[in-house]
Amino acid sequence: MGQSSDLLTKLLDYVLEQSKDINPRGFRLTGTNGFLRTRGDLAGLPGVDLDVKVEGDHIWLRVARLEAHSPPVVPLEAKDIFVVDTDPAGMPPRNDETALKRLLTERANGKPEPQAQQLMERDCAAFEKALAEYTSLWLAWAEGEKPRRKSISLYGELFTLKQQVELEDTANPQELVCGIGVASWKLQFDERTSTTAFDYQYPILTQTLELAIDDQTLAIEVRPRALATRIAFDAFAACQLMSAAAVERIVKEELAKSNERPLNPFDPGSYEHALRCVAGNLDRGGRYVTGQMGLPAAEAALLVTDLWVLHSRPRPNNYLHDDIERLKGRLKEGISIPEGPLALVTPPADEQAVY
Repeated sequence: MGQSSDLLTKLLDYVLEQSKDINPRGFRLTGTNGFLRTRGDLAGLPGVDLDVKVEGDHIWLRVARLEAHSPPVVPLEAKDIFVVDTDPAGMPPRNDETALKRLLTERANGKPEPQAQQLMERDCAAFEKALAEYTSLWLAWAEGEKPRRKSISLYGELFTLKQQVELEDTANPQELVCGIGVASWKLQFDERTSTTAFDYQYPILTQTLELAIDDQTLAIEVRPRALATRIAFDAFAACQLMSAAAVERIVKEELAKSNERPLNPFDPGSYEHALRCVAGNLDRGGRYVTGQMGLPAAEAALLVTDLWVLHSRPRPNNYLHDDIERLKGRLKEGISIPEGPLALVTPPADEQAVY
């Protein structure tokens, strides 16, 4: 890259940084109101497949459209007596004591007192036995139905998110991303009036995803979009970490070296080198750990994990940033720049871009 291109690239980087209005306290996954699933949340769910490779296609997540299974049929004689939850996470079956007492009284009505008492005790014992037998069946059903209901809930959330993503004109457009390398750190944010301490917890790398519904099976399929991987360093820059810009540049270079091996949460070789770079260079006490299944808690030192998550977030709507990134790409490719002073020409009103 020539001297002019290098200077212009630095100027464009400066413009990008100055145009950002970042609140680093928003970079936290725990307690988010949007869609969020870790790889541990998805493991072993019925109808949920990960890393599905077919010729000419790579599906990162596929969720089948499952139907809920009803609990076991209640014995006819106990139909009005047993209280049964259709939610497998609900309470186990129990007697409706008022209905049971009324039924026992009706059956014993008109009988002599000793006989009526014996009849009520016998019927009560029979209902308790039937309840115990039915509860055993219900508990077995609930154990198998709980993960199924999680899959059904996952499908419903993704279906709703798909509709939100497709609503281009909404006031709060959303996007689904795969965040790789969830990191955590206790950071300080210097505001105009005070310094605020907060817990940072966010993925280092993010890949935008698309959602589609299979015409035949109605399964929801999640694939990576043909967009560049984003490096989420805005919070570090907002906290004025001295090495943030340099480390971000190194990470970009590391990712560029493996263009033939695109970012893939199921291929550690496509991201591990970049994450280790962040952990080793951004904080002198930083660590990189593998095998993480849950969201890491913030500590005094930077912790970078190999955990990947699927989560929704507001979709960036800054066309200026996109245009600048495209221009930087052209400069890197070697586009020629006219020598001499640059004239600032304002285009006619009907040709001006609106950002």
